[in-house]
Amino acid sequence: MRIRNIIVLIAITGFIAAGLAGIDLGWGTDRDSIRVIDSARAILSGHYQRSRSLGFPLHEAATALFFACGGLVAANLASLIVTTAGIVAALRMAQHVAPARVPLAAITLCTAPLLLVNASSAIDFGWSFAAGMALILAALRVQRDQTVPALAAFATAALAAMLLRPDNVLFAAAVTWALLWRHGPARYRIILAIAAAGLLAAGIFLALNGMHGLLTGVSTTRPLWARAARATIFASAALGPAGVLALMMLARHGNEAAPQGALLRRIAWLAWLLYVPRFAALPDQVDYLIVPTMFSLLLAVCVLPWRRAVTCAVLSALPAVITVSIFARDAETGALRLAISPQWGAEPQDWAARRFASYMGRPNMAAYVAARLPAPGAPATLEYDTYMPGYVSPAHDLVIGEGQLYRIVARGAGPASLATVPRAFFRTIFTCDALLGPGAGWRGWEAPVTNALTRSGTLQCRRTDQ
Repeated sequence: MRIRNIIVLIAITGFIAAGLAGIDLGWGTDRDSIRVIDSARAILSGHYQRSRSLGFPLHEAATALFFACGGLVAANLASLIVTTAGIVAALRMAQHVAPARVPLAAITLCTAPLLLVNASSAIDFGWSFAAGMALILAALRVQRDQTVPALAAFATAALAAMLLRPDNVLFAAAVTWALLWRHGPARYRIILAIAAAGLLAAGIFLALNGMHGLLTGVSTTRPLWARAARATIFASAALGPAGVLALMMLARHGNEAAPQGALLRRIAWLAWLLYVPRFAALPDQVDYLIVPTMFSLLLAVCVLPWRRAVTCAVLSALPAVITVSIFARDAETGALRLAISPQWGAEPQDWAARRFASYMGRPNMAAYVAARLPAPGAPATLEYDTYMPGYVSPAHDLVIGEGQLYRIVARGAGPASLATVPRAFFRTIFTCDALLGPGAGWRGWEAPVTNALTRSGTLQCRRTDQ
């Protein structure tokens, strides 16, 4: 028992150490991280501004609180603390199912790239993971008894998950569905608890957005084939070999596991049943799959036979150390070519990309870029935007590297249809001969692109009609 506890402590300490090394690296590599901070600043100034889609009110409010206390570093530190709490909750869940597997579960979670790269940034994924694990712990308690405190804890965890991220409603639905599976006469209590949480969450989103905001909060302009292609690429990168193998093994061997894992296995399969259509309809950078992915991986190492469980654990840790890129992209033109090669792991790539974005986000760099835009009509003021990635002006001018224009501005059919922002969104577009923000990297099976600007020290920009 003592050795098991030491292993768990070492794993969690290593995770915290890696997170602390990243909290001062600025925005996270998720392109929406800067919008979370924009929302926090708006809240602190007295009005609500949703960061994305329907809004993420609980996370945005919490980020505003920590940002007010210590800026971006404090907001990043809060994510690390909450994510670590989520890992502890997940290990408590593993204790219910397979006490002997807790050390293996700790190693698996603390080396998982999706947790590592998001734990030290202000994005909401670590918060959602923690809420998902808390929801499952509450469900395990409800499974034992349906007392008022147990149901209240379940409803509170579900409400927190939904307010942290709107599509967490899918995971809450999966957990509720799994609970209702065999609860007979007690079902109405569970239904009342989740209904109360759902109605309260819906009321909050309606109050913040209004009916029009709810109807227009989520949209896409990409055609079906482009969404399917993007879903395939980013899902396979996000799940990685461990996630794919874990799901396959759960499908084939999950029923051989101990009976105390029955509820958890139902949650895993019901969650994927609900998430797959959502992902196919609106695919994007898929770290939002962190809850079902990490839960399935945790379940695999807890319930599968030892040899298979260890295989999943090892494969999940490898991408944190080393990855394989299938594609390479030219930094100046954006041309993509097939080039299979080993790369540094997700965490080193993430740190390098965050340093790049932090460097380009400095006020002196915004002024440097603005001074090199050709007249007439060049904006004098630019602000860095990781979503583009590049610079935008208050009048909706865009300044971006030519090599990344392909995924920002929809220029017609073909690969350009993978873009996420239409041309009509911008007044004027300026392209430069160097990248102004990091590329997809390991998340898109691409090799990291060298920052040509910091290498050459020069920048040439032009106005484009693309």
